[in-house]
This record gives sequence, structure tokens and C-alpha cells, in this order.
Amino acid sequence: MDGREMSFISHGMPFKVMKPDAEFGGVAYIGDCKCRVRIVHRQDAEKDKRYEVRFPDTELDVKVPTNDTTIVGYMEIKGNWKNHEGKCIFHPIGKNG
Repeated sequence: MDGREMSFISHGMPFKVMKPDAEFGGVAYIGDCKCRVRIVHRQDAEKDKRYEVRFPDTELDVKVPTNDTTIVGYMEIKGNWKNHEGKCIFHPIGKNG
């Protein structure tokens, strides 16, 4: 899964999480896998770990508190979004995470 593109069905993503300490919960596609995740922007984290990908976002239609979610990886934002050339890349937590 490392290095796979993430895409979102929610309008405006990933712009909603670019503000410091912002959170976004929604449906994401990592490759062809559809999942409901929460993205948390940690402004003070090291560069490659600022955008946490957490699971789950909701359980039985109830929003799960962030402290009760698990970090499953990080989202890397690349490219020029103004030119519609931006990408979100997923990096799971693994042996080196």
C-alpha cells in the first residue's frame, strides 16, 4: 500500500486539512480500496508525519473521538493544486513507521 494514491469523494479535499490542527472525516480510496478515515493535520509534527491517517472515523454512524482512533499511516500532499496537478499519497505505518 505504500506510495498509493489517495482520492476522496468529498468536495474540497484535501484543502480542509491544510489549516493547522484541522480534521477531516470522510470516504477515501487508497488505490481501489474504499475506506472511511479521518485525516488529522499535526502542524508541529515532523514534515513527513504532519497528516495522520486515522481509523475509524465513525462506528455505527457515531463519530469516534480522535483519541479513540488509531494512526494507520500518513498522507503526503504533492504537486501543484492550483494547476490541478496535486496528489495525495498514502504511507502506511510499518516496520520503519
